[in-house]
Amino acid sequence: MTKGDTIVAVSRFIREHILECYPKTQAEKIIVIPNSVDTSVHNPEYRPSEEWYEKWYSDFPEMKGKYLICLPARVTRHKGAAHLEPILLELKKRGIPAHAVIVGEVKKGKEAFKLELKKKFEQAGLTHDVTWTGLRRDVRDIMVACNVIVSLNLIPEAFGKTTLEALALGRPTAGYEAGGVGEQLDDYLPEGKVPTGDTMAMADVLAKWYTNPPTPKLPLTAPYRRKDMTDAYIAAYKALCGK
Repeated sequence: MTKGDTIVAVSRFIREHILECYPKTQAEKIIVIPNSVDTSVHNPEYRPSEEWYEKWYSDFPEMKGKYLICLPARVTRHKGAAHLEPILLELKKRGIPAHAVIVGEVKKGKEAFKLELKKKFEQAGLTHDVTWTGLRRDVRDIMVACNVIVSLNLIPEAFGKTTLEALALGRPTAGYEAGGVGEQLDDYLPEGKVPTGDTMAMADVLAKWYTNPPTPKLPLTAPYRRKDMTDAYIAAYKALCGK
């Protein structure tokens, strides 16, 4: 991976990771080209249709009138869904009608972990405060319908595209600070950056946003737009061809 004439890192975090783990790598060979979003698809003006909302609340009536906290992530241990338990308990203790919406599939072989999580929520008295949507193709609509989006990764994300999509939609977005997610929050919503694993700090942020939701600093700028990414790759290819 580090032998090429040019090495592409998808975030500043990955650039530093390469240099730390492969110290013989020439730093000048590494270029950072982040992943991107199509702002014609993910933008703060987007709204789901009335028909979509009708079906959404018909399928999940337990969400009506709740403070919806969306975790768009596969159901795996390192995605941090277990951290929703102390977060929800703290918010409910403060009188906030918090409800978690876990949007993601359970991969084959991970079924036992979901059962473990469900038991954990049940023991905490949170069974009716968590909705499992499974794999969805309308994540954009769900993020707009929810009050806040969270990223609870316990292992730093190389990039964290779902977080960028949420920010591009203008949604209040909070996440653990490590990796690419922290970089995006630094750029567009610094107050949403929380120390990794600190559930009480996350609850503090979400409690504040219940009455005073923030707006990300938009529009998205370079290097996070789709054209920024494609232009950067083309420029890299041209530079290599000219060597």
